[in-house]
Amino acid sequence: MTVGSKQNPVVATYACERCRLRRYAERRPRALLARLWHWHTKWCPGWKKYQDTLQAACSTAAANGHGPLPAGEPPEPVREGRF
Repeated sequence: MTVGSKQNPVVATYACERCRLRRYAERRPRALLARLWHWHTKWCPGWKKYQDTLQAACSTAAANGHGPLPAGEPPEPVREGRF
């Protein structure tokens, strides 16, 4: 994760953004690897921090009158329970 100052903000980057397993799970949610990834997100501190960062960035952008973030759409929130 990278941090910047108010004059020169740097967006924090997480491995979750470019995780191949996450992308696979989004494309094929019923696959065994997707279920393993989904189980992993329930206890992974990195994933929880990544979700908090996405929500804070979206809230800040909305409060400043900006539309969606230019980096693309954030992933769908993690659903609880079985698919």
